[in-house]
Amino acid sequence: MRAINLLSEKEIRAAKPQLQPYKLPDGAGLYLYVAQTGGKSWRYDYRVAGKRKTLTYGQYPAISLKNARELHVQAQQQLAGGIDPASHKQEQKKAHAQQEEKRRLTFSFVALDWHNTQTTANTDKTRQYLLARLEKYIFPSIGHLPFEEVTFDHMRNIVRTLEKQYKFEMAKRVAQLLTQICRHAKINQWAEYNKAEDLTHILERRPSSEKKGFPAITSKDGVAQMLRRIKTYIDANRCSPYMQAALQLYPLTAQRAQELVKATWEEIDFEAAVWRIPSEHMKKGRAHEIPLSRQALTILKELTNYRTSNHHIFPSGSKLGHITGESVNKAMHIAGIPQGEMTLHGWRKVFSTLAHEAGAPTMLIEKSLAHVSGDDVARAYDKSRHIEARRVLLQWWADYLDSLRDDTEPPRLELERTAMFA
Repeated sequence: MRAINLLSEKEIRAAKPQLQPYKLPDGAGLYLYVAQTGGKSWRYDYRVAGKRKTLTYGQYPAISLKNARELHVQAQQQLAGGIDPASHKQEQKKAHAQQEEKRRLTFSFVALDWHNTQTTANTDKTRQYLLARLEKYIFPSIGHLPFEEVTFDHMRNIVRTLEKQYKFEMAKRVAQLLTQICRHAKINQWAEYNKAEDLTHILERRPSSEKKGFPAITSKDGVAQMLRRIKTYIDANRCSPYMQAALQLYPLTAQRAQELVKATWEEIDFEAAVWRIPSEHMKKGRAHEIPLSRQALTILKELTNYRTSNHHIFPSGSKLGHITGESVNKAMHIAGIPQGEMTLHGWRKVFSTLAHEAGAPTMLIEKSLAHVSGDDVARAYDKSRHIEARRVLLQWWADYLDSLRDDTEPPRLELERTAMFA
């Protein structure tokens, strides 16, 4: 049996520097290294894969004899378990440094770093306004938080507070400010994506005198009422089967008006339950795939009973060969959805708002809405990586709309961020 615990505190204190550094063994490979300068450190020589390595536990007396022996036992256990103790120590140091960096990287640090980049883009007066908004509306609630801990909900609460105070224009400006700050974090690789990218799309509907952009009814009660009115309209057979299907599919797919009305049967893969939109039908000129929920598949399968020689899913006798978004908008308003308060494009905002409220990640919502970025390689990678997660999201969305319409218990969104992006 190898001798251990050979040294005493008295021997260690009595050790003096010599012309050459030397070792005082404590047993089992642990020794005190005495340098020419008089410095003393605890060390352990060992081999990994035939390579000699030295692990330094620390300086004496900062690391006492007792501490050194405890650290040595841990290192031997790691080595016996196939772990290189020196590499493990370096990894721990790196992890600790990263944690310290995250603690230093607060939201206010990122925001002020972004503000410093605005010297050429804005006048001094504008920069003063921006800083004042940061200090008044943003820093008090999230400025002290590590940037990575700030969530979409944190930022939405800031905007919602302003809206409750009827400061609609300021809510919009603060939402834009938060979006720019989070984009700055992404550009500087402090974040994987812009977590505030969709913030401006969930602003409350302003009073009629302040309405801008595409109107949308995003409250749960309002959405439930719209769905019931569409169902009543369809059940009364007041329009063609094609128009009925279009009215049902817009809420389910949350795609742009022109993308749906231009859809052809060749784009639908019933076996894979996917709608593949070619690049020429997309606003950004990039092909897009939409996983189809069970409800969407049922609607499309029923519509095959009315399929004609026209390859469009929603055919018409016009020169276009298909129905138009304007005609679907008109049918929606005839069904009882107020004109000026909701449009077909508004269903995209409804999806974004309620999916965010349910806890869906912004990145996944953005991809479902075909808001993509990056080069061709990155987009191909994202498509293969996230389509199954989007399938879960869109099936939950279809079930959720059913629950709103039928006034039943809403389904829970079973999506784990770590599982989706692992």
